[in-house]
Amino acid sequence: YWGKIALESFTPGQVAWLRYGSAALALLVIGAVSRARVLARAKSSRDAALLALLGLAPFAFSPILQLEGLVRSQSIDNALVIALEPIMTVALA
Repeated sequence: YWGKIALESFTPGQVAWLRYGSAALALLVIGAVSRARVLARAKSSRDAALLALLGLAPFAFSPILQLEGLVRSQSIDNALVIALEPIMTVALA
């Protein structure tokens, strides 16, 4: 519901950036305060980059693609795709 309202004023990419950009900013503040250093525990810089990519990819691409689909189809179609996401994850694993 809120996605359709937001898409009346913004593009799908902008909605995703607003949603996840604000969350990323909050996590950076929390990480700075708590001094959590997850990427520092990686064995090499290549591992740290891969860890960062694997952590960001599902949260960066999935919402943008879902919002793009919401622009081009009905809300029920998008809800079905979101509901099937965990099942597809298990099937592909």
